[in-house]
Amino acid sequence: MSEINDTRGVMTSMKRIVLLFMIPLLATAIAVWFYLQSSRYVSTDDAYVRADRLYVAAEVSGRISSLPVHEHQQVHAGDLLFTIDEQPYRLALDAAEANLAQVANDIEVLKASYRQKQALIAQAADDVSYFQRAYERARKFARSGASSETALDDAQHRLDGARLRQQVVQRELDQLMVQMGAPDRPVESYFRYRKAKADRDRAALELQHTRVYAGCDGVIGPLNVVDGDYVQAGKSLFAVVSADYYIVAHLKETALTHVQAGQLAELRIDTYPDRIFQGRVESISPATGAEFSLLPAENSSGNWVKVVQRVTVRLAFDKSEKLPALRSGLSVDARIFIAPVADALSASGSH
Repeated sequence: MSEINDTRGVMTSMKRIVLLFMIPLLATAIAVWFYLQSSRYVSTDDAYVRADRLYVAAEVSGRISSLPVHEHQQVHAGDLLFTIDEQPYRLALDAAEANLAQVANDIEVLKASYRQKQALIAQAADDVSYFQRAYERARKFARSGASSETALDDAQHRLDGARLRQQVVQRELDQLMVQMGAPDRPVESYFRYRKAKADRDRAALELQHTRVYAGCDGVIGPLNVVDGDYVQAGKSLFAVVSADYYIVAHLKETALTHVQAGQLAELRIDTYPDRIFQGRVESISPATGAEFSLLPAENSSGNWVKVVQRVTVRLAFDKSEKLPALRSGLSVDARIFIAPVADALSASGSH
């Protein structure tokens, strides 16, 4: 009986010894496992779903004649958002087109007048040549006594008149040259025509801008306008929140050591707690959030307390993954895997 008790005592002592050594070893193994796991990634719960917002504004002023969209409506790029009353802009386009046609006609009239003046110049030159010869004959006859001084005076008068007409036509031709420049240029090259065409094109563009379309796929935000309102050009009326979502994570500067673009990430969105989304580091901000603040901290004033800074990291969803309905601003837990970088650094350090 005593032998059995001795055996039991020995077994109990051995169990105690085993437990005494195993429990610390197990605890150490668990701690090492957690350490190795935690060194594979950095994580933060200071992360949010984001989407770009396209603010919609009218490019021309006018009264809204059609507003076929409503708040929170899904739209696609190219969908009509609203229409501004086009009647004033259509009238302006008609006037600009009429002015363009009038300018083109005026230039053609100038070109025709130039050709006419050229013909008159040629005729005036012929007249001067003719009356010059007639004057020379009259002077010759007057010297020989075959004709009177009156005939010579008449010939001189006709020659002077022809020369005067030639000078007048030449001045008129010079004035046309000043207006036209090179007379053989096409109508479309004249400054007046180009200006009138620019006015016509501007009027056509303004008419086109009376219809405003969505620039991207997304959801309509709060509307600041109703059908019939008069809106000013350039004033933002509402926003279209893009359907291209991404994650913005704010990592502590101490966790940023091995983070780089291209690393894989796991994303848990609070709205969908049972689902893990795959992502990738897209870019890292070039400065901390404090540097971009409108009122940055002034550390040279005397009192200073060190605060761990945060750096914004942008994460992209895996494009092959079908995303559920997301909303900008949803909270996210982000985990970025940095193990390959850490392993590479440890390998290089061992050499």
